[in-house]
Amino acid sequence: MGFFVGIICLVTSAKSMPIDNKYLVEMRDVLMLFSNEAGKFIQSHGSLPAAGSQAESEKATFARPESILTAWSLGSLLIEFGEEHLSAFIKTVTEPVEVIACWTCVRSMLESCALSVWFLDPSIDAHTRVGRVFAHRYGGLEQQLKFGRAIGRSPTEIKAKENRIDGIEQDVLSVWRKSRVLLIFDSSNGIAINGYEKP
Repeated sequence: MGFFVGIICLVTSAKSMPIDNKYLVEMRDVLMLFSNEAGKFIQSHGSLPAAGSQAESEKATFARPESILTAWSLGSLLIEFGEEHLSAFIKTVTEPVEVIACWTCVRSMLESCALSVWFLDPSIDAHTRVGRVFAHRYGGLEQQLKFGRAIGRSPTEIKAKENRIDGIEQDVLSVWRKSRVLLIFDSSNGIAINGYEKP
C-alpha cells in the first residue's frame, strides 16, 4: 500500500508546484530510487508466504487454498504492473518528454495498484478476499461477453464465455454453499457476498 500512496504523493504534489525541468529531474530521480528500492524489497521476500503470515494462515485454513493463492498472486502481479507503468512514466518524463503519454502511465499505474490494494487488504478475511477476486473475474468476463456480442462474435465464442461465467458461478457456490450466504451476480456491481461488494 505504501507503493500506491508514495506515488500519489509524488505525482499530485505537482499540482501545487510549477513543473519545470528541475522539478521533473528531481521527481524522476526520486521515482527511480523508489522503484529500485521497492523492487529489492519485493525480491527479498520471495513469492511464497512467510511463515506465520496472514497469507500462510489463510492458505492453510481456507476451504479452497488455490483461491487464496490466486488472490495473492493476482495482487502481486498487479503490483508488478504498477511498477512497469512507473518505469514507463519515468521514461516519458525524460527528455524528450511525452507530455500526454506520461499521464496515461500514471492512470494505468494507479488503477493496477488500487486493484492490488483491494485484493491484498490485510484488514479483510479470506472469504472477502476470494469474493473480491471472483467479482473481478466475473465482471471482466461479463464485459468480454457484452463486447463479443456487440461486435458479432461467433455463437461458439459467445458460448465459451458463457461457460466460463457459469464456471465462476459454480466456483463461488462451492466456496459459500455451506455458509448459506447471499450471492448476488449483478452486471454492474459484480458479486456481493455477505454485504461486501466490488466497488
